[in-house]
Amino acid sequence: MKKKIAVGIDYGFKHIGIAASSPYTNFAIPRAKIARSPDEAKNVDRILQSVDSASEIDTFVVGLPLHLSGGESLISEIIRKFAKKLENITNKKVVLLDERLTSKQAQSLLRETNVKRKKRDEVVDILSATLILQSYLDYDREEITLC
Repeated sequence: MKKKIAVGIDYGFKHIGIAASSPYTNFAIPRAKIARSPDEAKNVDRILQSVDSASEIDTFVVGLPLHLSGGESLISEIIRKFAKKLENITNKKVVLLDERLTSKQAQSLLRETNVKRKKRDEVVDILSATLILQSYLDYDREEITLC
């Protein structure tokens, strides 16, 4: 049975990594990396273009990088504003998910699989988005830290 799609977003200073759930399973699938624009509406449009079945999107899961102490990071406020804009433009549910160390986890996975440094830099944002989304899909929504 076909399900609604969730989209994972790793929002960075320079790039945005995007992943989407499979409409048939609870697996996150890497989709794209886009250059971040100062125009948030353009970022939203590019994210929607990167997902095959954009009309089937039910939820956006945006990673919110917090410090180990739980405090907000430099980009947290920017991400919160982006998430609000995403919600306003799409009229879809937007979840902020604590993504502490996701980029480090992605880098580590890529190093362990002997991916060359240049290639790691190309795919780390997409892998981070995939890990963020998979965390959301794997756990009961009450067990993960939603921000």
